[in-house]
Order: sequence, then C-alpha cells, then structure tokens
Amino acid sequence: MSELGVVLIVLGALGLANLVLTLGLVRRVRAQNELMRMSIEGIANPKPIMRVAGERVGDFVAATTTGDRVSAADLRGHTLVGFLSHTCPACAESLPSFVARARLTPGGRDRVLAVVVGAGDAAGELRARLTPVARVVVESTAGPVARAFGVDGFPAFALLDGDRVVASHFALDGIPDAAAP
Repeated sequence: MSELGVVLIVLGALGLANLVLTLGLVRRVRAQNELMRMSIEGIANPKPIMRVAGERVGDFVAATTTGDRVSAADLRGHTLVGFLSHTCPACAESLPSFVARARLTPGGRDRVLAVVVGAGDAAGELRARLTPVARVVVESTAGPVARAFGVDGFPAFALLDGDRVVASHFALDGIPDAAAP
C-alpha cells in the first residue's frame, strides 16, 4: 500500500471519529436542554419570585430616570411591571419580549413600570432600551420598589390592577395581557 493510501485511510478514520464524537455531543446537549426545559416548565408550584395574585404591593416612593416620582399610590388601572438585572442572562433573554409587550400595553408607558437593578454601563443600556416604553426606576437589589413587590429573584414580572397583583411570574409568558386579566 502506498503512502498516499495510508494517509487517506488515517484521514478518513479521523474524520469518521470526529463525526461520531460530534453527533454524540449534539445528542447530549439536546438531552440536557430538554431536561432543563422540563425542570423549569415542569415545576407545578414554583416558589413565588414576588408577591402573588391577590396581594397588595407595599408602599414605595422612587424617582424614574426622567425625574418623575412614582409610588404605590400612582399605580392605577392595569400596569405591567418588570424587574430586570443587567447581570441576569434570563433577563437579557426576556428583554425583547418585555419591550414588545410594553409597546402593546393599553395606556402606553404610563401603564408600564420597569425596574432596572444594578448600576454602570450595562444598567444604562437596559435603561435606554426600556425608557421609550416604560417608566424606568434604577435601584439596588434591595431597593424600595423591589422590597414593596417582595422580589426574590430576576427576572420578575407582574400585572397589577391598581396596587393589587393580578399575576406574577419569573417568565413573561406567565403574565396575561393587560387588556385581558
């Protein structure tokens, strides 16, 4: 057998081994993704991430990024609320959906409250994306708005009717549209 034949056989074997390993890796990643999806979606009663349906929001007063004052007393009608942190990958994934939902919320930005948790440039980027569609408050992890809503993780979303929670969830899909609570 010539040197060229040996090289071709070795290269073919290496290519085949690479293909088998790649297919095994793809299968393993798919299985892991399915387990993760099931663990998130399959939780029948996840621990509440914030105040639950029927509860009232606690008292708070905060300043929005535009300098306006917002408080629990200012929450009238149906209000979409989102708590997002710039250090949270799930928040980054939820941001486009939250912005789209906020655009469609009856009453416009006056009926949407977004709380950005954190500081610095990354929090500034979140604030910039949210300001056109929501009243935005920037605060620390245990800030007054987060305490009033009992936020225990991020992202956290809620639909309010006045200062009473209609629905709350860590996934925006778990929140009904403001027009049909």
